[in-house]
Amino acid sequence: MNDSPNRRASASVQIIGIHVAGASTHKTSLVRARCVVKELQSGTTDPQLHALVCKQLQTGLGQIPMAAAGSHFESESAAQKNSPLFWEAFSSELGPVPNTDPDSNLMQTISDLGGAQIFCLDAPLTLPSCSTCVRVCPGVPLCPESAVQGLLSLWNEDNQSEDKRPKMPLPHTERYFEAYARRRYEHPGFAGGLDIESVLSSNRAPVAARAQHLSRRLKHTFPNAIVVETHPWLAAVGWALHAGYRLNHVAELRQPDAGRIARAGLLRKLELQRLALRSATFIEDLFVELSEDVEIFAATIAAMSAWGLLNGLCDLQPSFLQQGLENPLLGWALVPRELATYGWGH
Repeated sequence: MNDSPNRRASASVQIIGIHVAGASTHKTSLVRARCVVKELQSGTTDPQLHALVCKQLQTGLGQIPMAAAGSHFESESAAQKNSPLFWEAFSSELGPVPNTDPDSNLMQTISDLGGAQIFCLDAPLTLPSCSTCVRVCPGVPLCPESAVQGLLSLWNEDNQSEDKRPKMPLPHTERYFEAYARRRYEHPGFAGGLDIESVLSSNRAPVAARAQHLSRRLKHTFPNAIVVETHPWLAAVGWALHAGYRLNHVAELRQPDAGRIARAGLLRKLELQRLALRSATFIEDLFVELSEDVEIFAATIAAMSAWGLLNGLCDLQPSFLQQGLENPLLGWALVPRELATYGWGH
């Protein structure tokens, strides 16, 4: 039987989520997952922004058709086009081995798993504007850089509120994403659980340095791949909200022992909502490891964020996408949009 000339293209997209770790490189973990994509959905209602995001994805995934602007994944839809995410394999404790540095060990493991079309690293992939600037500095208020102007815009908006007296942004330590995330996602109920640190803070800087090195190696080895940034704890809370799983103690997700029940509950809820499922070969004992090991869980949620990007479920801020970047996703950590609509925001 001949194929219909109107038959839509589709792609089986392999995704690898990586928990980068920092100085403790032996905690590096990764999770491989896969989904079928029949159309790219950005979730953005503006047609130009929608086309901008989808064209960036098409550079790595091929000419998969674009959905209409504003469309996104509906797990209950009878006419569902894209598949849920399917967990396939994982590796943990990918630290150094004799005569091999930890990054080479990680790259070898990725190659053994067949690589991926999308790599998701749970660490910053860009530096603050001042870190790479070579111009004579006119001072933050007069800086012409679009990223700095974006930071100032957020700051000016907060300055209009009588309840807030924010300090002037510091573009030599933080990016637009961190400033946006603090004002958009933080909530008293999430206290201590989101960990929105500046890129060049003492805790975050080593992780950021390694992530950017890994990103370059991944792009060299897999030149057509898409490398994106995620934030595992913001994303975990967002996916919990999306799936209707109420987290009473967000900070528990990051606790190795106390967080097992919370992590397991979230993964089960994702399965029940048919957002993410274990593959046929992913037996129960292996699935348990995803919640038992906090580093594997972080890699799991990183991969989930890439799936959300393909299906229009991530919060893509128009003011960031309009900053004229060559790659409109570089410098923005992918998190579910429910975080921005959870009863607060600006």
